[in-house]
Amino acid sequence: IIPITNGPGTKVATGVEALALVRKGEAIDFTGAGQDLKFDQRGELLGRPFLHQIIRDGKDVVLGTVGGAA
Repeated sequence: IIPITNGPGTKVATGVEALALVRKGEAIDFTGAGQDLKFDQRGELLGRPFLHQIIRDGKDVVLGTVGGAA
């Protein structure tokens, strides 16, 4: 995941675009459909918080936000 999300390479936002270039042996920088994610060498997500929640009694319960510092 890290080599294709941290670039260098052609920026692509869809799986179809990414697969076509990877099959040609080209480097890509996959931004995805919703956001551009970056990872450190250990695979830790940089600069993007995410919501940690569970479903309890059929309802979403927010446990907190994780991450966010780049």
